Amino acid sequence: MKYEDKERIVAEAWLAVRNDKTWEPMLRNGTLLLSLAHSSHHGYCVITDSSVKRDIEAKYNYLLAVFALPDEEYESWDDLVRIASERKDTSDTLWKANTRSQSERSND
Repeated sequence: MKYEDKERIVAEAWLAVRNDKTWEPMLRNGTLLLSLAHSSHHGYCVITDSSVKRDIEAKYNYLLAVFALPDEEYESWDDLVRIASERKDTSDTLWKANTRSQSERSND
């Protein structure tokens, strides 16, 4: 998967989970990085430092690990959530909290 696609998904994830306490492990020490991915994706800045790009890719890999998904082509945060929810036991409360899509969160 191209870096730009991973950056986009991380940016979407940040919007979806930034106020959700269940995502504390991802947000801890990463809020600036996640907002930087968001800013870059929307053209407000350009990331030229390869170590920052690696850190954003690491956040993307963290998302895959949380959802127990293979490293394949995904279109969006909502795509990750949808595919992961098809693979998980939806009775798990934490799982439900972690997989709310952006559209569901915007209704809060």
